[in-house]
Amino acid sequence: MQALHIDTPFFDGDILVTNNAQAGFGGMNIYDVTNPAHPTPLAEGVGDKTVPGQGKKAANEIHSVFAWDAGNKAYAVIVDNEEGLDVDIVDITNPKKARFIAEYDLDEMFPQIVQTAPPNLTSIFHHDMIVKEIDGKQVMLVSYWDGGYVQLDVTDPLDVTYIADTDFSTPDPEAAECGLAVAPEGNAHQAEFAAVIAAGGYDAVLIFNRTASDGCNGTLGMSVEGDIPAFGVALRAQGFAIFDIEDQYDDTACLAGDGTQLAPIDVGEVGDTLSFASTFDGWGYVHLYQNGTGKLTELDTYAVPEVHDPRYATGFGDLSVHEVATSHQQGDLAYISYYAAGLRVVEIVDGEIVEEGHFIDDGGNNFWGVQVFEHDGDEYVAASDRDFGLYIFRYTGGD
Repeated sequence: MQALHIDTPFFDGDILVTNNAQAGFGGMNIYDVTNPAHPTPLAEGVGDKTVPGQGKKAANEIHSVFAWDAGNKAYAVIVDNEEGLDVDIVDITNPKKARFIAEYDLDEMFPQIVQTAPPNLTSIFHHDMIVKEIDGKQVMLVSYWDGGYVQLDVTDPLDVTYIADTDFSTPDPEAAECGLAVAPEGNAHQAEFAAVIAAGGYDAVLIFNRTASDGCNGTLGMSVEGDIPAFGVALRAQGFAIFDIEDQYDDTACLAGDGTQLAPIDVGEVGDTLSFASTFDGWGYVHLYQNGTGKLTELDTYAVPEVHDPRYATGFGDLSVHEVATSHQQGDLAYISYYAAGLRVVEIVDGEIVEEGHFIDDGGNNFWGVQVFEHDGDEYVAASDRDFGLYIFRYTGGD
């Protein structure tokens, strides 16, 4: 889903577009969220209502939707789950009368996007997209799975033209760094425009938080890789202070924003001279609290030894905790999905957390979820690995 402001002859305000991916009711929905406390439906189930050989029906189920304001017009593009090759476009200039206007099968229209080698890149379909105005054109960036990333000029949505696309390097360059000579997997999943590096001439990127209720002076998580350093300054007010305009920062107004408001800083304006240094402050860990009412008493904490060692700050995966599941058969036993630190088994002994066992596969792990279940009287643990899938364990230690 996406919220944005559109200004057309038929509607001037904030809208929310959402997808319907359930059987029997598909398409996109549009809501007026100019007053976010009282959203109003404007259109529901708008999309492609035909499938070859099936005729008319409810709109096809869709995976995602992205809308954009194009001046006097506004449009949305949707991912059609039932016709996977299609890029479908909806005219939302009048959101109450949104209408499906075009569909494009990209590998049929632009066969140059299909990579002929290696032969495994045959799973071609539309998965995600964004649209951004660049040099006066509305440019759509489509993630087309094994077809790669495709740029289209959609300034006229009824006459879409090809701009560029990508191929997957073969053999796979990341696998090659591990000594493996394998074909690329493909799977163009999602993409964004990285304008700063492309523009050139910059030494580094400094990011401070955006407007909206989940931005402003709240925490900011950022992971950026590129040819130049990138740093995050979580508090938006601190970003204003760098340019000596902290008196112009209004937290209430910031929280009421929709994420699109720009800071009052002109391009090219010079701010303070900044120095950056990294400080290792450890990884995540587990807390043990005494249950009760009011403020709970902390009894103990637990972490793997590597979380305290700066040598493991980078290059060893995420050494943090995602979930804890307690045993159904032994109340003081717990299982922890510890990302790259594997699956950990701990026991509560006299109010302290004691590790009783662990598992890390030969190829490493990236455990995300953990859950306990029983079968034929025995207890098992299911742990989801974000790289390799589902693992099933049976703990044999202790009693």
